[in-house]
Amino acid sequence: MKKNTNNPKGLTLIEIMITISIIIILLGISIVFIKEYNVKVQLVVTSSELKSNINKAREKTISEQKIYGIHFFESENRYEFILAESPENPIESYTLDQEITFSQISSFTDDILKFNKAGGASESGIIILENTNQNNKTITINPSGYIYAE
Repeated sequence: MKKNTNNPKGLTLIEIMITISIIIILLGISIVFIKEYNVKVQLVVTSSELKSNINKAREKTISEQKIYGIHFFESENRYEFILAESPENPIESYTLDQEITFSQISSFTDDILKFNKAGGASESGIIILENTNQNNKTITINPSGYIYAE
């Protein structure tokens, strides 16, 4: 008996177009989630950077026995690493990304977080960062100088 050998094994044009359409739809959906995730990641990175700079001010205060601090400019969404003796001459200046803002900065006289020579904070308080999706990250500074982010 003879077998029929005329069975085509390729894809039709319609099958290829449907496959490409499905891929395009999946890409469109995933781009929305990637953008939202990117804003959340930016908030985590910014809060980690701020926490690191606060720790740097504390460590320099302890090691050099000079009072260092962070001066916050809430309305401008920026902060400066300063030596308390000369706050008008910042050591370093940082600006938050466009998607990130200071939601709240509390309990710091003249918006300056300073540390004493033993490493304790002159005033305890919190700093809340917020992104455009209303996600928050809170950085808490205890009187002992311990800094943690939530």
